[in-house]
Amino acid sequence: MMSEVNKLKGSKEILYPKTAYKEESFQDFTARYNGFGKNLYEALKDENIELFEKLKFYQMVNEKEDSFAEYIHNGISFTIHLCFYSELIILSTNKQCIEIGSWEKNEIEKAVHFILKTLIK
Repeated sequence: MMSEVNKLKGSKEILYPKTAYKEESFQDFTARYNGFGKNLYEALKDENIELFEKLKFYQMVNEKEDSFAEYIHNGISFTIHLCFYSELIILSTNKQCIEIGSWEKNEIEKAVHFILKTLIK
C-alpha cells in the first residue's frame, strides 16, 4: 500500500493543484493511450530529443483516460495535457494556456511549433 501511495504525485509544480497523479513511463503511456494527440510526444522526440528526455509523464488517478506531461528545466516549465474525450491538446504555463484541437490543419505540428518557439525559447 505504501509503495502505491509513493507513486502518486500531489502536484508541487504546475500540474493541476490538489490532484493526485501517478507517474508513468513513456512506454506505459503509449501502451494505454489511444486518443487525440497521441503522436505529439513522438513528434517532440524527433524535433528536440533533449526536451523530450526532460518530460515526466503522468496519469491522473481519477481520470485515467487523459495524459499529462510536465517539463521543468532551467527555470522554464510547462505542461502538456492530452484530453481524450474533448480531443484537445492543452499547453499551459503559470502565465498562459493554449488549446489546440481538430479545427487546426495539423494539430501536432502546431503544438510542436508552439512548444519550441514560444514555451522554451
